[in-house]
Amino acid sequence: MKQIGQVIRGHGSHYIVKNIVKNTEVGDETYTCRLRGKFRIQRQGESNPIAVGDLVEFSLWRDEGAIEKILPRRSKLSRLAPDQRLEHVLVANLDQVAMITSTKQPKLNFNLIDRFLMAAEYQDLRAAICINKIDLKNDKKVQTAQRLYSELGYSVFLTSAVTGQGIDQFKSYLAEKLTVFTGQSGVGKSSLLNKIEPGLGLRVGDICRKSRKGRHTTVCTELLPLSISGYAADTPGFREFGLLTAHPDEIDNLLPEFRPYLMQCRFNDCRHGAEPECAVKSALLRGDILPSRYQSYQKIFEEMKTKQKLY
Repeated sequence: MKQIGQVIRGHGSHYIVKNIVKNTEVGDETYTCRLRGKFRIQRQGESNPIAVGDLVEFSLWRDEGAIEKILPRRSKLSRLAPDQRLEHVLVANLDQVAMITSTKQPKLNFNLIDRFLMAAEYQDLRAAICINKIDLKNDKKVQTAQRLYSELGYSVFLTSAVTGQGIDQFKSYLAEKLTVFTGQSGVGKSSLLNKIEPGLGLRVGDICRKSRKGRHTTVCTELLPLSISGYAADTPGFREFGLLTAHPDEIDNLLPEFRPYLMQCRFNDCRHGAEPECAVKSALLRGDILPSRYQSYQKIFEEMKTKQKLY
């Protein structure tokens, strides 16, 4: 008999699926399922045929199952796969996403935050920024980040998994939602989740002294139930966030503060570089667009142009 479930964990060719339809025969249980071979070619252009969060139809044989059908997704968070060509879906059917960054070890990275926010804008996802390790450093750069992204309309939380600062406010953001935790290795995603939900007991790691970069402690994405209702999706850390988008000319529309000026440029295909009468450049000179955001736009635009030429 076929059942409806949600993928809560995946590793290799095995997926843990939780039954989500109340049934006296099956109950609210989880099963190890395999993916039928036809799905490996079903989603062309994706590096993974199924993602954590996917709703699926599965059939049972004793205590094991087979995924028969993948149901339509209402949302997804994706990034470029390591080969920089295919889409890698991190989590499906999410409500919102929180980028976890840190004040130091690794240091606060504005460009990486901007990449993440642009990816969320492209995929029409509600996004927040959580600046962790506030107990280690709370300087002008941190305060600038808080002010900058708050003024752009994003929720910004300053937290410490050590002292508990800001945890209650961040928990309120997570309540009754499926939230994806994403960010660089070492920023403290697992430590934050342990503080929010003490019973999880997630493994945490140290910073590599030589590189000052984090070591991976989360090896695969998993949906974790929260006592405040909802789920948190803990994802493996990354050091780059490849922006998934269709064309370089779409990049400028992914920055909210650019949008009021895009139709005011002299040229419809203005790339906001050396073109005359560029409204975006004029806004930059007036201080209505911050240099750090403009620099992020320029860097990502050039990267996207290079990839377009290669592929």
